[in-house]
Amino acid sequence: MASETPTLVDLFCGAGGSSEGFGRAGFNVLAAVDLDETAIKTYRLNHPGVPDQRAMSGDVRALPRGVLRRLAGRQLDVLLGSPPCQGFSTAGFRSKKTHTGYRIEDDERNHLWEWMVAAAIELKPKLFLMENVPGM
Repeated sequence: MASETPTLVDLFCGAGGSSEGFGRAGFNVLAAVDLDETAIKTYRLNHPGVPDQRAMSGDVRALPRGVLRRLAGRQLDVLLGSPPCQGFSTAGFRSKKTHTGYRIEDDERNHLWEWMVAAAIELKPKLFLMENVPGM
């Protein structure tokens, strides 16, 4: 008896590096989301097996409630994502602060990881994998 192909949803997917690795390991990407439209165009080129309507450009916070659950269909195996970490990264921070007046507490991207956790609570995947940086 053959087992079903494991599934994943990739949030903050960028051009799809994480999806590529999981795909090579035999996973089926059910949905991928990123705010950057150019990244999604690249994702679609890199992952022609993922239907265009499932590689979505937009703010994950604006997704209609339940859309990821509908796309996942059955029990989701993996929810993975790489939420923005620029606000937490110490690389270039002094320069950023000095030259641009950057204030970490004003960076809305710093709270997107919370959306990842909320998505994990809703989807209840078997595995939840979130990329992060020290300080996050």
